[in-house]
Amino acid sequence: MSKFSKEKQKDKKEQGISSPQSPMKKRLYSISEAAIYLGRSVWGVCELIWNGKLPCVKVGRRIHLDIIDLDQWIEKNKIRNFFDLLNFFLIFYVANDNIYLWKAKN
Repeated sequence: MSKFSKEKQKDKKEQGISSPQSPMKKRLYSISEAAIYLGRSVWGVCELIWNGKLPCVKVGRRIHLDIIDLDQWIEKNKIRNFFDLLNFFLIFYVANDNIYLWKAKN
């Protein structure tokens, strides 16, 4: 690659013009792409949409999911510490010096 073409690419980058080698990042994902992104099944993502837990963008008959909404859903459902994780799955209680354990219902 010549020095002139490198300078031309540098000028394009400064102007905000992207090259074919650096495509713009997608904002809207299909349900199947969102399922891969979230690590869930397509059916699981559809259930999140139907239950109103995940907003969607409808364009004609197509349904898209905004990457920002997906990231917000992840942050909202993130368990921050070990004790929250324990409280989510298990309930402990002590009576008469014995520890009892119940599995929490979801």
